[in-house]
Amino acid sequence: MYVSALGDIAGASAFLRAHALEAKASKAGFAWPDARSVLEKIREELEEVDRADSAHEKEELGDLLLATVTLVCFLKTEPQGLIVPVPEASAQASIESMGANTSAVETALAASDMDAARGHIAQLLAEITRYAQDRHIDAQSALDAANRKFIERFDYVGKALHIEGTTIAQASLETLLRLWGEAKYHYNTEI
Repeated sequence: MYVSALGDIAGASAFLRAHALEAKASKAGFAWPDARSVLEKIREELEEVDRADSAHEKEELGDLLLATVTLVCFLKTEPQGLIVPVPEASAQASIESMGANTSAVETALAASDMDAARGHIAQLLAEITRYAQDRHIDAQSALDAANRKFIERFDYVGKALHIEGTTIAQASLETLLRLWGEAKYHYNTEI
């Protein structure tokens, strides 16, 4: 019988639940190869938010938040202090400003400046939240939905590997990517 490595994840916020999910998935062997790959995923999600129609914008914002939390987890950074209240009178966030912040994270990581990287990640999370607010989208519920999609897909991959007599930690990257693609098709949603 397959038992999910993710188990029950409870937390005070969607952000903390997402961080716990990513940490457990990574511990089970389901991890990104490097920070650059995660940053590329964030950029991909930014493009999807930019192209999304109003019916899919919430889903894409949730995916963008989850990708950003993935970076926090990948860097083994504690999530405390990264989510700050978004000021009411703040400037309107844009895809361009979020992209610039993503580049600033990459620059800070290249310079091994983790304090600067954390600051830019916190700013990116605030911009994503502000962007959601500007569109009357609840960022918490968007991230909760992305968390549920991640669990469904992760469990699809885990169950498929269990049937094959192997585990996520033992599977090749190619196998994981193939099964993740099958899970996306099976659930007909994007992450």
